[in-house]
Parts: sequence; structure tokens; C-alpha cells
Amino acid sequence: MIDHLRNTQSFGLEDLQALVLDEADRLLELGFAEEIKQIVSMAPSKRQTMLFSATMTEEVQRLISLSLKHPVRLAADAAAAAPRELTQEIVRVRGGHGIALKEALLLALSARTLKNGRTIVFFSTKQNAHRAKILYGLAGLPPAGELHGDMTQAARLESLEKFRQGQLAFLLATDVAARGLDILGVETVVNYDAPRDLASYLHRVGRTARAGKLGKAITFVEDGDRGLIKQVMKKTAVNLQARQVPNEAVSNWQGRIESLQPAVERIKEEEREERALRKAEMEAQKAENMVIHGDEIYSRPARTWFQTATEKKALADASKIQALGNGYAEHGTPMTKKQQKAKEKNEKRSDRKLKAAKDEVERKKKRNMPMEETNATVKQVKAVKAREAELKMQGVPSGKAGRMAAAQVSGVKKKKKVSKKELFGDDPASASAGGGGGGVSKVYSGGAKSGQLRKVKQGAVAKSAMNSAKRQGKGKHAFKSKAKHRRR
Repeated sequence: MIDHLRNTQSFGLEDLQALVLDEADRLLELGFAEEIKQIVSMAPSKRQTMLFSATMTEEVQRLISLSLKHPVRLAADAAAAAPRELTQEIVRVRGGHGIALKEALLLALSARTLKNGRTIVFFSTKQNAHRAKILYGLAGLPPAGELHGDMTQAARLESLEKFRQGQLAFLLATDVAARGLDILGVETVVNYDAPRDLASYLHRVGRTARAGKLGKAITFVEDGDRGLIKQVMKKTAVNLQARQVPNEAVSNWQGRIESLQPAVERIKEEEREERALRKAEMEAQKAENMVIHGDEIYSRPARTWFQTATEKKALADASKIQALGNGYAEHGTPMTKKQQKAKEKNEKRSDRKLKAAKDEVERKKKRNMPMEETNATVKQVKAVKAREAELKMQGVPSGKAGRMAAAQVSGVKKKKKVSKKELFGDDPASASAGGGGGGVSKVYSGGAKSGQLRKVKQGAVAKSAMNSAKRQGKGKHAFKSKAKHRRR
């Protein structure tokens, strides 16, 4: 919707009947608060508004008060509890070789227990998800697909559709798949990398055990994840079961992963070369477009809505800071005095950072203002030249083409000439009274530079005509006073 609203002249909101704000908490975390407020202010008051959010934070509550009037609330699992049909298990990762051990545990589980169903495996980074995709393919496990931010939208949809249809047994994803996906038949969710907080954990495990069906969540727990596990047990009121993976199977998979490492590096190198080739092709295509359509591209105005990219980044950073400061009050849990003080401290810190970010934006705006004006002038000149070339191609003479192009691009029309009637009125005597040649004498109220003609009263005689009558028809240089000649 925001892309459509960038040009408000071509997209009207006066006929809007329903406004849907989905994943409102996530939108606010990503820094779209100002855009949402702008959309709400532009939308008509007589409309239906629906807001959906998995977690009700203080920012979401403010958005509700801003966009909804007398709302009807529908809540499911308001106490932030996991589904009752969900079995939650943990796998402890011990030892100094954490990454190698985790990969061996994942492949052992996938080969022994999870190969007959559909499983979503969550990773914290795109690199980990892609490496796992390569390992699954080289190890001969059931087909797996990946879903993360380095993929194009078409590739994401293709992987998701294959997994939905059962062509893929594993979906290796980041948190982009933690929200909004309702796929039937997902039996297991594996947290290869533990989520950063309770809300992320609930979103991930919520991809299974949906609509009353059974499901299982397995989380790999390292030493730094104990705080999350305690929070899960306290908030969701469940006993996490410990799953044991045979040491012999883990050791075998560690040896296989080591033997597959050269093949993994070779595949990554081929992918890097392919990316470099695609980038070179894109740069070549871009250069060709600039040569062919350069004048048109430079004449286009900058594509901004009501915020620049710098302002948008500053507000996004401020929104993240506020989200961290408001983390204590999630899910309606009452705060202790210590938590309240910490929250107030975070709010003051976020206010200072927000003010500093806004001041920095203003300083950059003032510093860049002359450059922006220069760029705007350059773009306008290029647009005039491009339009002049088009008019010349149509057969318009050079001088006229330049004037026409300047008028069309700038929108400034040529000034209309002032007629004798507009200058002197309807009196023919005053219209004919002028300089020596009988032409019209133009009299300006603020001097010739002002361009504002002084209105002459009807029946009045121009000053030049009066002086000519005093000189008895002689030229203005022929009249000399006797006193002047006597002094000489």
C-alpha cells in the first residue's frame, strides 16, 4: 500500500471502505509508525478498520487508540501460552565445538526422526540456513528448501508452494517464516538457533499444532540460552522435555560433515562467481539504460513520499529503541518497581537518542540544501534540453523550440502585451498623445523595472506631450534658456 501512496495524485483514498493493518507489532518494530499514521489521517472517517497483532505492546495500544473507534476486541490465547496440543522439547548442546556439534545433531535428527513428516527449521542468519540447504543436498536427506531474505520474492514463493504441496520435507528458514504462515501438515518445528525472546519463540512454535492438531517443537539450547528457557517455562507454564540423541549417530554425522566440507566450499565458490556474473550483467544493463534514457531519468523527481531515506532510518532506529524499552509490559504482565525504574530509564534514553537523530537529520538537511537546489536546477536544465531536442525533431525552429521547451517545463507563460486601450483608456486623444513619432508612451508606477503600468486618468495628457507643446514642436535638445547662454 505504501508504494501506491507514494504518488497521492494517482491514488485516491476517498473511496476507501476497509483498512486492514496486519502484523501491527512487526510494522511498528520495523519503523513504519509514521507511514501508518499518515495513511490513517488520509483515509476517510467512515470506514471499517481491522487491526491484527500477535502481541499487544504499548505501541500497538497507541496505534489502536489512534486508528480505531469503539473497537470490538477478539483475543485468542491472550495469556501468551503455547497451544495445548504442542509438545515442547529441548536438546542440550555441550562442548567446545558448538557449530559442528549442532550441525551433526540436526542432520542426525533429520535422518532418524523427522524424515517422514514435514518440518520447519529456524535459523538466526541467512548464511546458516543456506549452508544447511547445501548439507541436506550433499548428505542425501529428503528434499529441503530454503526461505530467507537473500532470495527473490519469486524464489520464496516457489519454495513455500513446494513445501505446502508436500514436495519438500524440510523448510530451512529465518524469522521471515515465523509469522503469517498457515501450512497444513507441519508436524515439527526445530529451533536450530534459539530465538532472541519469548515472543519470537511463540511465533515460531505457532507454525505447528494449529487448529487442534498435534505438533512438536524442538529447541537446541546452548549455555547462553538458559534465560530464554526459564522465561518459556515461567510464562507458558509447561515442563520442557529433554531429548537425547545417540552419541554414536552424532559422531558419525560429524565425520560425514568434515568429509563434505570441500564440496561445500566448492559450491559456495561457484555461487559467488554466479552472483558476480549477474551483478556485472545488471551493471551493464544499467549503463545501457543510462546512455539511451539518461535525459528522461535525470529529469524525474526523487521518489519520496513524506520522508527521506535518512529520516526513515532515524525513526526506525528510534522505534527499535522504544520497543526494547517497552519489553517489560508485554502480554499484560504487571511490572515490579525495579522493572518500572528500568523502563523509565530506557524511555529517557530513547527520547535522547530520538532527539539526537532528529537534530542530525535537520543538520544534514541544512547542509545539503544548496546541493539539492543545484541538483534541481541541473535536472530542470536537462529536461529543457531534452524537450527542446524533441521539438526540433518535430520541425520547430531552434529559437522557438528553446522558448517553448522552457515554458512547458517550467510552467511559466509569456507575459501578455499591454494594449493602448488598457494603458490610456477609451480617450483617443490621450491614446494618440505620445512621443515625437506618435507612439504610445508607457508610464510605470515604480519605474520601468517594476513592470507595473501606472493607470492614466481619462482626459489627462502625457507629460512628454506637455513638454513638446512647451517647446513649440522643437526637439527636446533644441530648447535653451537665455540665462544659460548668458552664463556661458
